[in-house]
Amino acid sequence: MASAQVPKVLIIGDARAVGTALSQPYADGAYNEMVAAVTALGGTAADVTQKNFDITGAGGNPTTVTASDFIPPSGGQYDIVVLTAVFGGFNATSVSTLQSAIQTRAANAFFLYPDQCSACAPNIDQITSPIINAATGWNISRGTLFNNSSLTTVPGSVVLNGATPLASSFSSLNPMTVYDYRALDNVPAYNVLYMPPQTASPGDPSPRPTITMPTAADVANNTRINNVSALIVPRAQSFSGNGACIFTISDVNPLTLPGNPPVGKLGSIMVNAATSPTGSCAAQSGSIAISKTLAPPPAQAPVTWPLNFQFTVTCDKPTAGTNYAVAPLAFSAPGTQTATVTDIPAGANCSVAEQAPAAISGFRWEVAPAAPVNVAITEGAQSSAAFTNTLVPTTGSIAITKTLAPLPAGAPVTWPQNFNFTATCNLPTAGSTYTASASFNSAGSQTATIANVPEGAVCSLSETQPAAPAAHAWDAAVFAPAGVTVAAGQTASSTITNRLQTIPPALGTALITKTLAPLPAGAPVTWPLTFGFTATCDKPAANTPYSTSLSFTAAGSQTATLATIPADANCTLTETLPAAPSGYTWDTPVFAPATISVTGGQSASTAITNTLRSNAAPAGPAPVPSNTTTGLVAMAALLAALGIRQRHQAATRAGQPLHCNKNPL
Repeated sequence: MASAQVPKVLIIGDARAVGTALSQPYADGAYNEMVAAVTALGGTAADVTQKNFDITGAGGNPTTVTASDFIPPSGGQYDIVVLTAVFGGFNATSVSTLQSAIQTRAANAFFLYPDQCSACAPNIDQITSPIINAATGWNISRGTLFNNSSLTTVPGSVVLNGATPLASSFSSLNPMTVYDYRALDNVPAYNVLYMPPQTASPGDPSPRPTITMPTAADVANNTRINNVSALIVPRAQSFSGNGACIFTISDVNPLTLPGNPPVGKLGSIMVNAATSPTGSCAAQSGSIAISKTLAPPPAQAPVTWPLNFQFTVTCDKPTAGTNYAVAPLAFSAPGTQTATVTDIPAGANCSVAEQAPAAISGFRWEVAPAAPVNVAITEGAQSSAAFTNTLVPTTGSIAITKTLAPLPAGAPVTWPQNFNFTATCNLPTAGSTYTASASFNSAGSQTATIANVPEGAVCSLSETQPAAPAAHAWDAAVFAPAGVTVAAGQTASSTITNRLQTIPPALGTALITKTLAPLPAGAPVTWPLTFGFTATCDKPAANTPYSTSLSFTAAGSQTATLATIPADANCTLTETLPAAPSGYTWDTPVFAPATISVTGGQSASTAITNTLRSNAAPAGPAPVPSNTTTGLVAMAALLAALGIRQRHQAATRAGQPLHCNKNPL
């Protein structure tokens, strides 16, 4: 259809000059019916075109219908063609052109009203039979004349064949009013739409044969029926499924008789039959409604409207791989639209695929469902295939929440302080870098965003800090987390805090090597023994103490460290001894050296030994005479005396007197 609701309609009539024949009222009646029908759908008279032809050329009307007559003034194609042929009819060339338009489906449906009254042209033989038989091969023929106008002025009626599914669009018009029409013979029961009533209409003196209404069995067996008032050929049977739907009755009066209109009724039935996916013209076939939803695109996407979406419908009937045309859907804004594909043979299995427009750089189309939608076609039913398209980024971003901690008081900072961030990623190639920065005019927090990072990239984060002011340093940059993986349309997050620290003066240390001498045997010591050490220094101020201690559980040596002593400090060392046990005394502690000078970044060393002594024991062994002349003489005399004494004692033990040749000592 040209529109989802309002059809385009063409009325073709065989009107003659006024006063010579009465064909014009029937064409006008058809026109009024169709204007009422399209107006009810929201259209206007502009949607209905009326063209009059006359084989005599009377009144200035053209004599012959041409192919161009089936092209609407606004372009595209008509949805419905209504033909009225009364007294003049149409010449052979016009009929041939009409048949060609049906065969090529120049419109979805053709409603033929070629009158065959007692005084009319032989329209059945010239129009109806050639067109129907060419489209179907049925070999129908004209039959009995009913409600003969030469015998009666009372219209009659015909009844709907309820045994055929083709009656669906006409169910609201049963019976239909007719007058002076000729029946058709040899029509398949499935295609029989209206039949004369089994009892003659009141006031109809016409001779009539026995009327047999088709049954369900006749429809199933496709039995041929005679005396048919109206028939319909759905598109599936017209020219092997390639042609247009054809409705015909050999009577033009239904377009003007009371009971059929009132204006708009018959016209609305024709619209439904021609255009509805479940209408009579769609019988023996089904349709697919393709519902397409376009989601709102991302705000940053530079969309150029309209966006056109194309669909492909491929079915296994009438032959495998048959493609059905689908008009593209053009969107000028997000929303939902529907395209309908009709006249697909019942029982066909079809796949519906979509081709989205080219995506914008940095974005891609996500289509749900991603695979083609498979649809089974049911006679007279409409299947559905729904698609949703969403435009999504092919890149993501990294949001770095950066906190600048309060600065040390008095730090000579020059604002702004600029921090630069780098994400080093593995896409599109290893080592690809993406950057962002944050500028601070005071302590606080900001978020810097690294944009347009490829989807799936694995990135490590680093920071370039501004130069620190004198005597200050920035803490090491630590991200949490230090690495992220980027998802399309998503933002990965990391945080980092920077603190400015004041650099302290250079520091040194004092190393005290402490030796605890072996304790006297039996000394009642309670372990551990703890020794305290203090370095009293002249920095950062006079008499600044630095202390530490060592604990011993046995005699031996340990080293104590006095750390963080300012460079160039001069320090005096003292020791605090543990309490000595009763009866014992610690020797006076002596450091070697007792004073030290500390150098920044280095260690100054000293040593001390602690000895515990018993108060009852001698202070120590007798002093050995010193190595002088007097000492040596004394030592010699002592050794001599010791020798004489030893000999005397030996002689006494032997019973002999001791003799010597020198004076005794």
